[in-house]
Amino acid sequence: MIYILADGGPSVGGGHISRCRSIAYEIDRMGQPVRWIVPVEASPFMRKEEDFSGIVDFTVDAISTVLNADNPIQKSDILLVDGYRFSEELLRFLGDNCILVVLDDYRNIPVDRWASIVINYNLGVTDIPYGREAVKLLGPSYCPLRPSFAKLTPSDEGFVLFLAGASDMAGVTADVVTWYDISWPPMVAVLGPMVPDDYFDKVSRIADKKDGLTLMRAPSDFDGLMARASSVVCTSSVTCYEAMALGKPVVVFQVAENQRGIGRALSELGWGIDLGWWKDISPEILHSAIEKAFPPPAGCVPTDGAKRVASAILSMVR
Repeated sequence: MIYILADGGPSVGGGHISRCRSIAYEIDRMGQPVRWIVPVEASPFMRKEEDFSGIVDFTVDAISTVLNADNPIQKSDILLVDGYRFSEELLRFLGDNCILVVLDDYRNIPVDRWASIVINYNLGVTDIPYGREAVKLLGPSYCPLRPSFAKLTPSDEGFVLFLAGASDMAGVTADVVTWYDISWPPMVAVLGPMVPDDYFDKVSRIADKKDGLTLMRAPSDFDGLMARASSVVCTSSVTCYEAMALGKPVVVFQVAENQRGIGRALSELGWGIDLGWWKDISPEILHSAIEKAFPPPAGCVPTDGAKRVASAILSMVR
């Protein structure tokens, strides 16, 4: 059996689940069943997605569910883990009792000691001291984009797409809609499915007064919306890789520690503009960056990364 233990929720966001979803989709297409184990607070996000594959267990304590004696992990089972709240002790235990696959971002703990496969698709990954203990799938060639991205045809409808993540934990969108004025290019700001209703209402009241600004909440055609944008402003997360796969100029910022190295590497490679921590950004800095945004190198992020990861995982099936 292949299990996915992914963290998510209003205080965590939806990135861990989103990228695992793409891998699960490809594993399912290759004929293997998948069982998800996720926190119950992530359920609003997953229920809005149409292409989740496999059985989903919503649980208050995902770790306890994995270790439940009534449903023990077997040595032959594969467990894909994605999240920052899983301890070294847990990963060590899992590495001893199943085939452990870890989707990592910046090796805040030495996951390669216990994992059979380590996945890190981020820019700057060559600076991370992974050891020889695990098979390593490193760099943008393994970025698990959603399957729809392989089918999209990019265009340019003259608007900037602004994205602050599934839950916008730092309240970034409220800042942007407050700053926005008619001197800026047309903008579509998207709030994710984990954003609280009161926050959405607050941002909506501000946005309604701004000509040239459109506010959307979890649009059903999100991928198509990105394909039609002129440029994308977002966190330096999987979203910026999605934009680059479509050839979109990207401007990135950070609201979490794991995003810092990605933004720095993006800037050093000349693939986009990195603004750094959101709290240090002013309206003038953001406006100027939007005006200067430039496209990334063609093909810098392939669209079949999830398929490559799925194939590597299935190669471990005994």
